[in-house]
Amino acid sequence: MSKIDLIKERLNKLQSKNASGGYEKIDYTTIFWKPKLGKQVVRILPRKSNKDFPFSEVSFHQYNIFKKNVYCLENFGEKDPVVQLVRELYDENTESSKELARKLKPRVKYFAQVLVRGEEGLGARLWEFNKTTYEKLLSIMADDDFGDVSDVMQGTDLTVEGYNDVIKIGKRDVNYIAVNITPKRNISPISEDAALVEKVLENQKEITEVYKKYSYDEVKRMLHDYINPQEQPSEEVVEV
Repeated sequence: MSKIDLIKERLNKLQSKNASGGYEKIDYTTIFWKPKLGKQVVRILPRKSNKDFPFSEVSFHQYNIFKKNVYCLENFGEKDPVVQLVRELYDENTESSKELARKLKPRVKYFAQVLVRGEEGLGARLWEFNKTTYEKLLSIMADDDFGDVSDVMQGTDLTVEGYNDVIKIGKRDVNYIAVNITPKRNISPISEDAALVEKVLENQKEITEVYKKYSYDEVKRMLHDYINPQEQPSEEVVEV
């Protein structure tokens, strides 16, 4: 590699870093799929990491507290300082401690790998859905008429119809896209294209690989800063 190529490579790396933490920018549209208004057809795929169960249940710390996506370390079989504090707060059994515990308690999110019909070139993407949608999907798979909709050869495509709905969070009305899910009546393979099938089964990004995994001490420090905002250092002028 020539000197000029090395310089260009370094420049590209620097320009691809974001201001929040020095990590390369991620195009999340290539990783996640979100339902739109109207109908789309998707196929839930077997997960590369667990072919027996196509769904992931992953705990995250509350986004409105940490202002970023932070995995609960219990997902990885490790101790988590927030979970430890939540248990201690519930043990105190006072109204104020229980209120703080509820605010800090990690939230479970649900995911599946999907192939979107008409967008097969984008490969496998992660679909995040709420508990209500998760229950709908589990109910479909528990129905003997459909069974394992993610089966490679004898699975079933799903029609996902998005529509506007409103949910109340605290005192606010929040608009979002809710979905109706209807399984197709006919079974089918993921694709007749063997190369595409191999691609979407092998090239999958697990939700636990998308964001940075913070250490116990890093999560503890973020928790401390949230509970004790007055102790955070004032902003300093730094060279940019």
